[in-house]
Amino acid sequence: MSLGALALLRLGPVLYVSRVRHMSFYFVHTAHRYVNFIVGLTNVSPNISTPTLYNYTLCGQYPGSVTNGTTVSVKCRDNLPPFRYVIVQLPLSGFLVACEVEVLVRGTRMSNI
Repeated sequence: MSLGALALLRLGPVLYVSRVRHMSFYFVHTAHRYVNFIVGLTNVSPNISTPTLYNYTLCGQYPGSVTNGTTVSVKCRDNLPPFRYVIVQLPLSGFLVACEVEVLVRGTRMSNI
């Protein structure tokens, strides 16, 4: 994928997102790394408008590089309204190949990928 590679996850109902956990897929080739990935939130369907980099509510950003095959967590900012879609996006060019993404909603874990 090109600059700003992203994944969009539909939660179903509108929910209060508190944290997003991301498990990176293990690659032998080290070029496939996640660096400073962003977690965003929106209620706009991708059928209406494709999310563009920083043009959505920011949940949080992972500060740094994610080692292959590890799980990292991004805590959402406090006092955000409920949302229907979670966006995981790279601010730089790269590939977004997640092994698993978990969205925690007020103490409930929902596996989406």
